[in-house]
Amino acid sequence: EATDEEIFQQFDVNVFGLMKMTRTVLPYMREAKSGVIINISSFLGKMGLPLLSHYNASKYAVEGFVDSIRFEMTPFNVRVHAIQSGLFGTNFIKKGLVAN
Repeated sequence: EATDEEIFQQFDVNVFGLMKMTRTVLPYMREAKSGVIINISSFLGKMGLPLLSHYNASKYAVEGFVDSIRFEMTPFNVRVHAIQSGLFGTNFIKKGLVAN
């Protein structure tokens, strides 16, 4: 089980950081009527795995944000994409998949 702090940190990095960066660049792209935003997501933003629920939830949030912004920016010729990576053999995954 994750603590509130761990869950907030996960969302701060994966979701709120992405939103802040997007909010920073969009005014310039709207004015230029051109641009491309590429966000890093995960296939776990489309399906869940056990023992990674807060990570999955943050990536679902990324996917929802990207899908919405994509439609909002179409009239401004700004393209918005999410790269959905697969699993990598990192310590994060190893720790997350071990039940306490």
